[in-house]
Amino acid sequence: PYTSIQSALVYTVSIVHQTSGGSVLYYGDSNNDGLPERTTTSGPQMRNIYLVTSTGSASGAQKTIAVEMTRLPPITVPGPLYVEANTKIMGDKTSLIGTDKCGTDNKPGVVTTLGAGTITQSGGPTIVGSPQIASSATNMDVRTMINSHKGAANYSYDYTSNQTVTGIHWGTPIQGALETDASSCDVSPPNIVYYNMHDTSSIKLSGGSSGCGLLLVEGDIEVSGGFNWYGIIMVTGSVTFTGGGSDKKNITGGVIAGNEVDASLDLNVAGGSISIVYCSEAIK
Repeated sequence: PYTSIQSALVYTVSIVHQTSGGSVLYYGDSNNDGLPERTTTSGPQMRNIYLVTSTGSASGAQKTIAVEMTRLPPITVPGPLYVEANTKIMGDKTSLIGTDKCGTDNKPGVVTTLGAGTITQSGGPTIVGSPQIASSATNMDVRTMINSHKGAANYSYDYTSNQTVTGIHWGTPIQGALETDASSCDVSPPNIVYYNMHDTSSIKLSGGSSGCGLLLVEGDIEVSGGFNWYGIIMVTGSVTFTGGGSDKKNITGGVIAGNEVDASLDLNVAGGSISIVYCSEAIK
C-alpha cells in the first residue's frame, strides 16, 4: 500500500496476473519464430503479463482505466549464425562459437531452416555447438522482426543504391583476450542502427567499423576489413565477409540472415579472421 499524495480523488489500483481460462498468460516467443505472442506457455524467456486496473471517483463521477503491462522479452537468436539460404563457411580462421561465452544458454554453431547439406565448409573453419549444425529449424520472420525494432532506431539510413561507409562507429566493443572470446560494451542504452536498402542494394561496412546494439538491414550487407559488433545483426538478404590477412572481425551476440532477396550467405575470410561468438548477455 502507498499513501496518496493528494486528497481530491479517491482511487484504487489493483495489479494481478492476466489470465485466460484460468491459466496465467505470458508474453514471449514460445514457438521460436522470432515474434513474441501471448501464450499460457511459461519458460525462462517468457515474461509475465499484468493487468493493472485503476478506479477513481470524485464529485459523483467515476472512471476506470485498465491496461496490460509486461517487460519486453529478449529477441530470439537461435545461435551465433541463423540462415535461410545455402551458406558457405570458408577459411581456417573462421570460428562460429555456439557455446555461451557469457552464461549457460548454449546453442548450435549454425542454425538453418534448410537441410544440413546446404551448409558447406572449406578451408577448415571451426564450428562449435551441440549440434554443430541444426537443420530444418523453425523459419523465423526476419522482416517482421526488423519492422518491430526499426521504429526505435537512433541511426536510420535510406538508400536505393549500393553504399560504402568507412570507419563508422556506433559504439566500440572491448575485445576479449582471444579473438574467439566474447567482447563487452559499455554503451547504455545500446544503439539501434537501421539501413533501408529497399531489398535491392547492399551496404558495405569497411575500415574498422564497429557498434553496440542492433544492426538492422533491409537488403544485403558486406563487411570488409576489421569489424566489431556487440549485439545482434539482422539482415533480410545476404551477408558477406571479406578481408585480408590482418583483418579481424568479431561479432559477439548473433547474426540472423533471411533469404527474402534470394541470396546466399558467405563467410569468406581470404586470410583474415572472423569470429561469431554467441553471448546471452549481448542478446539481452
